[in-house]
Amino acid sequence: MVSGLILLVIAPINAFYGLSSATPRSKFYLNPWIQTRLGSPVGQPVWGPTGAWTAQDTAFVLLALLWLAGGVLATRRPARIKLERLLKIVSRSESVQVRERGTIIRRGLKVTLPDGITGTIEHITPDSVSVRTGDSRISVDTAELEGHLADQKDE
Repeated sequence: MVSGLILLVIAPINAFYGLSSATPRSKFYLNPWIQTRLGSPVGQPVWGPTGAWTAQDTAFVLLALLWLAGGVLATRRPARIKLERLLKIVSRSESVQVRERGTIIRRGLKVTLPDGITGTIEHITPDSVSVRTGDSRISVDTAELEGHLADQKDE
C-alpha cells in the first residue's frame, strides 16, 4: 500500500520536475532503461526533457491506484457472518435447524465458554466450534455456544 502511494508521488515529480540530479533536470524513461539492460537498445534516451506527461506516467499512476486498491482490500477486516448463514453455506443439507437469536460467531472472536474458560474461536463447523485457550483447544457444541453467547448478550 505504501509503495502505491510512493508511485503516485514519484510519477508527477518525474514528469514535471525530473528525477535526475544533473543540471538541467531530466526525466527518467523506464522502457529504454529496461531494453538497454536486456541488450537491445531502442534508440530513445533513458534520460529526457521534463514537462511532458507520457504513457509511462499514466501507466505508473494506474499501477499505483491498483496497488492502493489491493492494499486497502487486503487490510479490510473479515466480514462477520451470522451462524444461520454459515450453517447454510457449510452444511451438506438445507435441513439444519438454528435458533434465530441474532448471535454472530466468527473466527477470531474472543468468547467466554459456559465453564468460565476464555478463548478465541479458531474453527467453525455446523456441529462444533473449536476454541483455543492458551496451549489447548476445546471443541464446543455450536448450539450450546450460540445459546451461551445470546444469554451473555441479554445480561
